[in-house]
Amino acid sequence: MYNPESFDLESELKWIGEMMEKINSTSAYYIKLGKGGEFEKDCLKNNYLKLGYCQDDHELCLSGKWMEIIEQRELRTPEVKRGAKNQVRQLRTFYEADEHTLWITFMNEKLYWCFAEKKIEKLPGNYKIRRLIGKWAHTDIFGNDLFENKLSGNLTRTKGYPQTICRINDAYDQLIKKINGEKNEVAEKANLNKADLETQIGCLIKSFPPKDFEILVELIFSRAGLQKISETGKTQKNIDILLVSPITNETFSVQVKSSANYRDYDEYRQKFDDSGYNRFFFVVHSPKKELEDKKLEHKLEDVWLTNELTKMVVKYGLVDWVIDKAC
Repeated sequence: MYNPESFDLESELKWIGEMMEKINSTSAYYIKLGKGGEFEKDCLKNNYLKLGYCQDDHELCLSGKWMEIIEQRELRTPEVKRGAKNQVRQLRTFYEADEHTLWITFMNEKLYWCFAEKKIEKLPGNYKIRRLIGKWAHTDIFGNDLFENKLSGNLTRTKGYPQTICRINDAYDQLIKKINGEKNEVAEKANLNKADLETQIGCLIKSFPPKDFEILVELIFSRAGLQKISETGKTQKNIDILLVSPITNETFSVQVKSSANYRDYDEYRQKFDDSGYNRFFFVVHSPKKELEDKKLEHKLEDVWLTNELTKMVVKYGLVDWVIDKAC
């Protein structure tokens, strides 16, 4: 939890400055922070990597006597013996990776990354730790969150690794580019083409007569999973479209206008407040400037203008429908 008394502006600015520099690494590894993530909170709080392997002698690890550690493991149960060499390989990676090694893990549905000091310390219980150079980060160097659902499967599949440490091989370049905020050239070109498409779709939508515009809005909501409970254009007074969520049973009243100002929105909003419905949307393809300004100023999420409409058209596969209607 954020504590304003602990906020240090100078250190935060220094950290932001450091984050803006592109990272370089010799290699990258995924590390699971304890069974079932049991070390995650501890590692985040104290800014270190923590490893179990409590049965393995810390001094032998520091001395690099890996064969002796394997032999000790092979004296134990058959289950331990079968995986001894692989587990010691992971332990060795933890001890021998240099300070330029990039470490990643997944917590809170985000990718976290760090660099760690070379020195290995032993905690009570024979836990092993490497303190971080800096602290854990879950954003790229420009401050954009590294959400799992926006990462390639080549990266996120490491989360399913059944043991503790594995090297990032095929996805290494992709990982570095992601943290450095570098765009895939093909993906960037696709984004530009998508933005241009949305602009053109917006121009087409503004040419729609009221009936076609209402049908489009209804199609957008239906593609989003809402069900119409009134015929388009023939609903109760002050409501153009009435919808219901089949999962939550919430009701949605939608007012559709080709053009409107802020006073129009405010009047319909007041009527909605007395209606008993759960959600309200005011959808306009050619708003007056005052309505556009108020939407930005007050962050009116219940107002949909051309920008929201075009994104929804592309998202829900209605591009061809809009083009055909406009032809």
